[in-house]
Amino acid sequence: MKVIRGAIFIDEDTSDEIILRTSQLMDKIYEVNGISDKDIISVIFSVTKDVNAFNPATAFRKAGHDLPIMCLQEAEFDDSYGMTIRVMVFANCENIKHVYENGAEILKNGEKK
Repeated sequence: MKVIRGAIFIDEDTSDEIILRTSQLMDKIYEVNGISDKDIISVIFSVTKDVNAFNPATAFRKAGHDLPIMCLQEAEFDDSYGMTIRVMVFANCENIKHVYENGAEILKNGEKK
């Protein structure tokens, strides 16, 4: 089992934006890692406190993924970026590539504001 990390910044806290960005992030994770739902053990999303118009886990499930999924609110820190959806995908695969989209690439190295 491997864990694939990912994150994406959202542009606004709306249902449409959260659904769009969740799909963008997860589609890219599946694509670059060559995985499908049959490879997934579980998925954990987290959101910053300013992301509350829609649950990314619900967006992912409604897109047709019948997997163990949950979503948590992240701990808040003074120097953290907001408007962020993060994900940890637990999967049966050999090689992994973490995915950061829509500006969230800066999170890969733990960069702070």
